[in-house]
Amino acid sequence: MSKMGASALLNERMQTRILQAAGRCTRALQDRSAVFVTGHELLDFLADDRNWRHFHPELQAELAFGVYQSKEANASSLMANFKSFIANDADWDEANSDIVDDASNYKEEAYSAMHQLDGAVSHEVRYQKALWGSDYERALAEARAVTAKLKAPELCGYRALWHYLAGSVSQMLSAKPGDGPDKAAREQFAAAKGAAPSVPWLAHLTRADAVGGGSEVDGPSVEVNVQAERLEGKLLGLGTVSDYNFEKRAKAILDALATPKTFEEGQRQLGELLGFVVGNGKGDAAPDPWWLGETIGLVIEDHAGGDTSTVFGATKAKQAALHPDWLKENVPEAGDLELTIALVTPCTSAGKGAKPALKKVRYWPVEEFRLWATDAVNVVRELKTALPPDGDLFWRLNAANKLASSGLTLEALISTLPVASDEMTFV
Repeated sequence: MSKMGASALLNERMQTRILQAAGRCTRALQDRSAVFVTGHELLDFLADDRNWRHFHPELQAELAFGVYQSKEANASSLMANFKSFIANDADWDEANSDIVDDASNYKEEAYSAMHQLDGAVSHEVRYQKALWGSDYERALAEARAVTAKLKAPELCGYRALWHYLAGSVSQMLSAKPGDGPDKAAREQFAAAKGAAPSVPWLAHLTRADAVGGGSEVDGPSVEVNVQAERLEGKLLGLGTVSDYNFEKRAKAILDALATPKTFEEGQRQLGELLGFVVGNGKGDAAPDPWWLGETIGLVIEDHAGGDTSTVFGATKAKQAALHPDWLKENVPEAGDLELTIALVTPCTSAGKGAKPALKKVRYWPVEEFRLWATDAVNVVRELKTALPPDGDLFWRLNAANKLASSGLTLEALISTLPVASDEMTFV
């Protein structure tokens, strides 16, 4: 559901399970039950009114009542409401009447695209049977029939999966690279990437070296797509019901970046929020925070405690220049990446002995970094506002484009940060 953005496939089943669970104690009209919701994923799903429209109107009214009663509530007020419900007293009778009346304000909507899933299922079963019997020609035909049925926009992730399956079975029919089945497989992989351009691993199947010529499908790079996917996971982990956890994290990051003592930790958390693989070195000659992507990474040397009059020394410059070697030696995720060093400092001058090392280092004035960090948090806040409560390919694609256009990717940073030796005065 999350990786392929195929929530439409399981929405109806999820709704059925929720209704079954909530209705265990209410078999007859006179039955009553209080339902306690636990687990942040289920809580996020039920508290988000975007998911309500597929429920019965009375259940929608009950959810609205529950959300309203829970806002700014404390334990004693919740317990008082619960006791009123158990006693079935006048206060609860009034509340129940309000819920019943409110149900008239809601309308139940059917899930879209269900008829297309119904139309595809027989082909899916026949595909599985053909694959089990090593009848790859039949399996390919059935997989193509599935993709022909799945036309709705909300099924694009599931359609991408079936294009991938069609490409895989076509590869099984290939006798040598470049023959008919091999070309058909590449066409299916390209169609999969076209249906779900924000699924990073599909891009690897459409690269020029894999296809044997041509260019990769247009769209955000694999680097940015992976970042957007990690960003989505981070934001979903913070919850979609309210902005409380996100705003708490955003404030902690910006507060930490405001002072030299906590600057590194704020920088590490900012990189994590932006969707990078992050860490912070410990021990002698270790780098400060690093931000890693799929193929490239940024290794940072922080010097936030200095000022504009401080002369940056040769020893620290040489140490910064060696940070990529340290990272490749000590951090497995950095092994095959192309690493760039960035010096974050208020210093505008350095010792003459530092110049050779600073030719290998990018320059990022600390105040410019703080302004960039504020803008970055604002962009992520904007993206969170539009984030659905489960995986969504359209959101992910928009996020990838937004991160790239806002200069919040490793590619953008590495291409725009100037070389330190060109920016600093040597004394």
